[in-house]
Amino acid sequence: MNIKNYKRKIKFSSLILAFAMARCSNLADGGQSTLIKELNNAAGNKKATLFVRESGATVPDSYQISVQNRDHVFEKSEVGNAFVVDDNHGQANLDSASIRFHWVSNDTLEIEYDKRLRIFNQTRSINEVAIFYNPK
Repeated sequence: MNIKNYKRKIKFSSLILAFAMARCSNLADGGQSTLIKELNNAAGNKKATLFVRESGATVPDSYQISVQNRDHVFEKSEVGNAFVVDDNHGQANLDSASIRFHWVSNDTLEIEYDKRLRIFNQTRSINEVAIFYNPK
């Protein structure tokens, strides 16, 4: 192979790689979160938020829960830090009735969810809050 063809192939491969990386980054950051429910603990110093993360045509929507300090401001780019699920390829309904949560105490949150949901993240403790899960 001569040097001219080699350089041309390197340039082409670099362009393909750059395009692929840009597409992957768009897929990862392309979602938008919409707040469904926010619930403060009795002390008012922590809150749990349930929201839907809409990710576009190639990735299914997911329901997510975050546990934050009370002064945290929800953003459309929010990603759940405690609980993340989807509809498990249509096996479960993904709506606000499929996930319920309540504060058991100021530092304990209980999350009830449809056991058919596919779980991506199920954190047991975050932000000084213990989290218990109850599949139904």
